[in-house]
Amino acid sequence: MIANNIIKIENNTSILYELKSSIKKKIYKIDKTGYINTFILGDKSLLDNEIINIYQKNAISHLFAISGMHVSLLVNIILYILNKISYNNYYKYTIVSIILLLYLFLTDYTSSIIRTSIIYFLSFINKCFNLKIKKIDLMLLTLIIAITINVFIIYDIGFQFSYIISFTIIFLNKKINNIKGKIKNSLYLSYICFLVSLPICIYHFNNINILSIIL
Repeated sequence: MIANNIIKIENNTSILYELKSSIKKKIYKIDKTGYINTFILGDKSLLDNEIINIYQKNAISHLFAISGMHVSLLVNIILYILNKISYNNYYKYTIVSIILLLYLFLTDYTSSIIRTSIIYFLSFINKCFNLKIKKIDLMLLTLIIAITINVFIIYDIGFQFSYIISFTIIFLNKKINNIKGKIKNSLYLSYICFLVSLPICIYHFNNINILSIIL
């Protein structure tokens, strides 16, 4: 669809959108290259196309996308602070859930953030009510909820990478943990992720980079 012209009807006066705009402006003042904007909000619009192509050729573009790593870091920092104040799980997890919902909004509900956030929400419920749901079942529940929210998410490359790698890590968790040495463990994990993501890379990008395991 091509728009011949765009007519502005009215200004969006939502506090949330004003907050989002304010955060983006402050990040842009700190760094005009777009790196920080990409790392924090997952917005690649400011990154140079040549840089994006280099990341894709080296098969490391996923490292510059908002992922579970970002959410884990955010959640762990918040929980560390809240543990100093209270040990009440209901109190802590409610605050973290609210912050995660805000972060989802700030990152435009990217597939990997949706997956990780839903996983955390379900994990919080699992811990609070002692439901003893296995990790693999939590992942399957997350998959069902994500597809229910938006069925077309299955066509998203980030969604495909995110779920196939996450399921593989859960299945091989014991084997990965048994490998001693941080470097060996990291290389093995990287190698496994490379293998399972290979079909998606070939299908979408028509090329692979063996060095991506080390990179």
